[in-house]
Amino acid sequence: MAKFKEVQCNFCGRMIRDSDKFCIFCGSKVGQTPQKPSISKEERDEIDKELGTGMIQGLDKNDGDSNHENAPFLVTEGSQDQLDDRILSADEIDEKKKTKKKDKEEVSSTVDLPEEIRDQLKTKMKLAIVENKKKLLKKKLKNLTDGLDSERYEYDIEYAQGMNAKLNAFKSVKEELKQEEDDLRDELGPSGQFRVDELDSEMDVLRGQLVELKRSFKHHKIKRDIYEQLKMEYSTAFRKYEDEVQGLRVNIIRWLSQEKTEKNKLEGRIRLLQARFKTHEIDQDDFDSQKSDLSKEIEQITQKIKILELYSRPKRSKWF
Repeated sequence: MAKFKEVQCNFCGRMIRDSDKFCIFCGSKVGQTPQKPSISKEERDEIDKELGTGMIQGLDKNDGDSNHENAPFLVTEGSQDQLDDRILSADEIDEKKKTKKKDKEEVSSTVDLPEEIRDQLKTKMKLAIVENKKKLLKKKLKNLTDGLDSERYEYDIEYAQGMNAKLNAFKSVKEELKQEEDDLRDELGPSGQFRVDELDSEMDVLRGQLVELKRSFKHHKIKRDIYEQLKMEYSTAFRKYEDEVQGLRVNIIRWLSQEKTEKNKLEGRIRLLQARFKTHEIDQDDFDSQKSDLSKEIEQITQKIKILELYSRPKRSKWF
């Protein structure tokens, strides 16, 4: 009986004979080195569809966030107005609309975050979406690799080739997401932190120092004059950071209000579109196309809203 040596297929990893010209499992030529996986636009679009928009999880009020009671309550456009308008005269309603329009213009002009902070926040939004897409991709890769152990993968060459092609496509997308994540972290700067996070961290340090200072003074480890001097020093620095973070949050809340208003408008346009379709003003194709475009805009705004809501909430910390 002729002896043969077992070698590993460079493409699917199965053990085959060194005398084979092609892998009996995946059909690849023995001895060739697989090139870096590349995917077509159609394959990439299909994977993006599977991953969705990378919706950020865990930031909704109903997702168990213990801090949701600290989120600013922003009345949705039209809810309170509809109630008030029932008891107002026509002239009073017109006057109210004028006042509301003026207030909106004033709010818009006061959203005045520093450009660096706005850029950081936008980067943070993109980063959150990429991170969540990576989590979704990791789950799908696990499900896919689990399928490699199935009996069908052993005997169905066509099925195995399809699985390998999809696996390579997923790996390629994984590399792209990793590169995108690295680029976004570089944009955030050396610390990789958003300014609000940095301020919260600094305040935590000072808060701890004040607690320890008070404890040391209480146990007579430091004298009163030193205690008073350090207390003033730490408290002044703490208030400085606190004022800055509160100023940023005020403008973040205003930005959040604007994004919610824009989302309400887009949702209103979809409702109007549905009415146009029902009255046969537009056909099914026009309706589907326009609704798809509007839905994508709404999804993007939803991502912004979730990050803005996160940073509009004061961090819960025990005060000294």
